[in-house]
Amino acid sequence: MLRSFLVKGILSMVGIIFISAIPFAFIGASFQFSKYIEGLFTIFQSLIRPMQLTYIVEATERLVFPYVWDPYSYSMTLLFSAFFIALVISVILSFVVSLLPHMLYKSVKSILFVFESVPDVMVGVTIQFFVIWYFNRRTRCFFLLLHHRFNSHTLFQSFV
Repeated sequence: MLRSFLVKGILSMVGIIFISAIPFAFIGASFQFSKYIEGLFTIFQSLIRPMQLTYIVEATERLVFPYVWDPYSYSMTLLFSAFFIALVISVILSFVVSLLPHMLYKSVKSILFVFESVPDVMVGVTIQFFVIWYFNRRTRCFFLLLHHRFNSHTLFQSFV
């Protein structure tokens, strides 16, 4: 299983590299295989030295990693620190709950069971509230538009 996963991953990466070299091969409308091979070597060289990868914006060539590395490292710092804090808090709370008397332990366990089911319900309720809010805002405008268009005073008054 692990072997097939690795083989599929490696073949996927090699396929992406081969596909990425295709633009090098086209000069005008003709395909030149020698340029394709040169493009493959260019891609492999840039993958060997990733800190020298560049991109072009408005005819200026810029390095990729000074712009990507800072936000990436900040995001990873936040992610791992949040994970570590959640892990520490969960271990502490689990230890405290395990020290509670049996009746209090059972009540805490039942309350936590309810909280485990809340996220699924809350997603559904939140979506329903959003749909109601959206149609409530849009439908009034729609019915007002129909009201003024047909010059009816009684037909759409119940909706406005």
